[in-house]
Amino acid sequence: WTVVEPGRTLHVRYEGPLVSEDGELDAVLDLTFEGDGPLIDFSDGVDPAVTARAIAAQPWSRRFFEKLGEIRTAHYEQVGRVRGTVQLGDETHAVELRSVRDHSFGRRQWHTWRQHLWFSGVRADGVSFTAACIRYDFIGPLTAGFFIDGVHTPVSAVTAFDAIAPPGVIPERFTFEVTCTDGRHHV
Repeated sequence: WTVVEPGRTLHVRYEGPLVSEDGELDAVLDLTFEGDGPLIDFSDGVDPAVTARAIAAQPWSRRFFEKLGEIRTAHYEQVGRVRGTVQLGDETHAVELRSVRDHSFGRRQWHTWRQHLWFSGVRADGVSFTAACIRYDFIGPLTAGFFIDGVHTPVSAVTAFDAIAPPGVIPERFTFEVTCTDGRHHV
């Protein structure tokens, strides 16, 4: 990875083996991500009322706030495009895709995660979204995300986990709805 322009352009180059069910292939990836919009910092680019409601619904204790502090991380996302080439064996493919890149850092306590979903997408016309929801063993669900159709609007709610599938089950198909802070619903 090479940062060409911070917060805007990243370049990745990989040369080596890729392994699949069919075996190993020599690969060369030469791709550049270029952001179409700003970096969205989830610490201030999401609806704080969602987190506030989840915290308010829990019995407060010193241990609760210690656990809450343990899950604090930084997360950024950016909508953009990936362009370049991917060579698999003797075949070279041109790549030009709309994309959402993300980067998180901080301590992860994976054993506290009970359910998690994360969907990101970009339509051909540039409308984009990210919708995420996590249920920890001591709080949740916590929802985060954004919808961009010319204007950045935070996500305030997503389809409930129980409406998608019971814990531990990954459904083949389901309907997923996003509600934004401006009251709009997207399916």
